[in-house]
Amino acid sequence: MTVEAVDLSFTYGERMILNHVSFMIPDRSITTVLGPNGAGKTTLLKILLGFEKMDGGEVLYDGKNLHSIPSKQFWNSIGYVPQARQSIFPLTVEETVLTGRTGHLSMFEKPGRKDYAICEEAMHKAGISHLKNRSCATLSGGELQLVHIARALAGKPRILVLDEPETGLDFENQLMVLHLLQQLNQEDGLTILYNTHYPDHALDFSDHTILFMGEGKIVHGSGKQVLTKENMEHAFHVSVEIFTGFNRHAVIPVGKDQK
Repeated sequence: MTVEAVDLSFTYGERMILNHVSFMIPDRSITTVLGPNGAGKTTLLKILLGFEKMDGGEVLYDGKNLHSIPSKQFWNSIGYVPQARQSIFPLTVEETVLTGRTGHLSMFEKPGRKDYAICEEAMHKAGISHLKNRSCATLSGGELQLVHIARALAGKPRILVLDEPETGLDFENQLMVLHLLQQLNQEDGLTILYNTHYPDHALDFSDHTILFMGEGKIVHGSGKQVLTKENMEHAFHVSVEIFTGFNRHAVIPVGKDQK
């Protein structure tokens, strides 16, 4: 499923977040959204999902206007994973993942054998089958993030949208989440869209990147096209150096931009 933004505009108070912005998120791609704090990364995701009303422009899914798609049909195609928060509800992992089937059930319908089988598959893909009977309130941040992803997968989406899925996680859990997203993209053909604070993750794990440049402008394209030294210094107002080794990139801020 492709996602296309056409001439999007959005202001927050007197601040221009998006100024006649257009881009395409290719089908079966991994697309990352980067920019400094407050640039509008989460706002852009909310606009693409219909949570936030744009000032102008339109969002198209496979060429159809977002607002012309029936809500149930739309949300059965989209898996949304918010930032992981420590759960305060005493639901088990299995019970939480099962809530991802809600959109496929009628109002008073109970989950059946098929729904439980789909949830088992989602937990297996996320690598959390061994946690199925654990209370979510007892999980680590990394484990809880995988539960949120499994919950989204239980809805059988075509697109997975994630809000900063690796933020707050240690190195091992960051890689666990990123490798899972790669696997879902390559093996299941999911289109993946997520925002991040890590330019090196965009370079190493994505096909397509959207970078906020300030004043409502963006640049987009492949990571290597977009995440140049010049673009990142302009976007983040710091001097950076980019290092490559062991088939990975490291983007290091080396000084405050004095320009």
